[in-house]
Amino acid sequence: HVENDKFLELLKEIREQDWCYSREEHELGVHALAVPIYGQDFKVVAALNIVSPTMRTTEEYLIQHILPLLQETARDLRQVL
Repeated sequence: HVENDKFLELLKEIREQDWCYSREEHELGVHALAVPIYGQDFKVVAALNIVSPTMRTTEEYLIQHILPLLQETARDLRQVL
């Protein structure tokens, strides 16, 4: 379990970087990367994420190669929301 202060600090960091990586938070052997999708009013209306087995991809690969694709797709989706 995460203490309140640590959790709030983590949320602040996620807001600042505008993406989130999690490793085995919900299921062992699985990690995920997510980005927000903003509406025309710049409020978050949804999220776009990818989930992968930790055996098949590394955190570094997800952040270096997949994150830019997720961010680009999220920007594109904003135009149609």
